[in-house]
Amino acid sequence: MIASLHGTIRSKELRAIVIDVGGVGFRVFVGGRLLEIPEGEIVDVFTFLHAGSDSMELFGFSTPDELGLFRSLIKVSGVGPKSAQSILSQNPANQVRQAIIDGDPALIMHTPGVGKKTAERIILELSGTLAQKNTPVEDEVFDALERLGYSRREAQEAVRHVGVDVTDVRDRIRLALRALIKKP
Repeated sequence: MIASLHGTIRSKELRAIVIDVGGVGFRVFVGGRLLEIPEGEIVDVFTFLHAGSDSMELFGFSTPDELGLFRSLIKVSGVGPKSAQSILSQNPANQVRQAIIDGDPALIMHTPGVGKKTAERIILELSGTLAQKNTPVEDEVFDALERLGYSRREAQEAVRHVGVDVTDVRDRIRLALRALIKKP
């Protein structure tokens, strides 16, 4: 229903911001980087409208990738929108995705309120579907590293060491190679 919002941050709450879009204030539950943006700044937020039995809540994300992973997480039995957003607030989306693909519940379990059983259920239900969904940039990086003779597993491990803020393909390849070379 509401796919995205472009507006000014009018006010901030503990886990939400109010975005003024043409004089209408939308309360959007956010986490991570969006909570750090100061009032008065203009933002673009990708949103998900959750219609519960007694309320409607709008959840916001800084990238379509985060929103997509959020949608996958809330499909898991026992994971609600607030838990899913908390998982993504604690960790970058690419690290959560990689933990699921690798079958490593430790990263997910660091989220308050998410225990071992829930983390394992997330991995069990999503590992197959997320393994097929890399961003075009990640696919390019993996292909380049594989052409250089590295296995897919080595490429994935190296890409994990590259910061999420690095979005240029060449820079990601260079940093991944640096991680592979430093590997004992």
